[in-house]
Amino acid sequence: FSLRIYVIYFPGGKMLSSEDGEKCIDAEIYVSTEGLVKYASASYVDDTGRSNDDDALNDQYMTNSGRGDGRSSQQHDLKQLQRELEMSGIDYNNIWDEIETSIQIVMKRFIYLRNSECSTKVENSLADVSDSSCGESFIHSTHSPICSIPKIMGFDYIFDSSTNPYLLEVNRFPGLEPRSTMDLDVKQSVVYDAWVAACDRMGIPKKYLQGLRPSKHKGFSLKRLSLD
Repeated sequence: FSLRIYVIYFPGGKMLSSEDGEKCIDAEIYVSTEGLVKYASASYVDDTGRSNDDDALNDQYMTNSGRGDGRSSQQHDLKQLQRELEMSGIDYNNIWDEIETSIQIVMKRFIYLRNSECSTKVENSLADVSDSSCGESFIHSTHSPICSIPKIMGFDYIFDSSTNPYLLEVNRFPGLEPRSTMDLDVKQSVVYDAWVAACDRMGIPKKYLQGLRPSKHKGFSLKRLSLD
């Protein structure tokens, strides 16, 4: 099976504050406990002796929607996966801890590279646009709220036979258009929670989002991860 884990990223930058005037705010990352798990439609069989013909290619064991004929996978949410693993005596929390650690490693590297790129550009030609200590803020006007616009990323994991997670890829622009009822519930919750976190970051009362709250929203699903 494979997992789609949603990560919300806020870049560092400058923001106006009614109390302090202009201030620099740090980058933040959150991981959502709402995600998707896809099970392969059949058990894997090692059949390396088969020829590379059309039938063999069509019989691949896909865990994504690439086949397009409805047989490729069964999709559930992470709560379902947690129940199944715990019924099998597997500690879901240990798996989740490993996933969080990998997200922290990737995002720290991502932010470091982005800030390094920003600093270089500031030193070369944009020193008069903003203070380079504010990270990526040179890319927008001084008072732009872009540092509080949530960036939703998709981290895809696969597992070995011992249920050790391996990061397969990071999607900078994951598809958020629902393909099923399960997709709808999970993705709507992730998007809503991302904007709730944005309101907290900007100091905006969450009451303004109440009318947008998904009907099957189960509660705030985001956990802030340390960048230290």
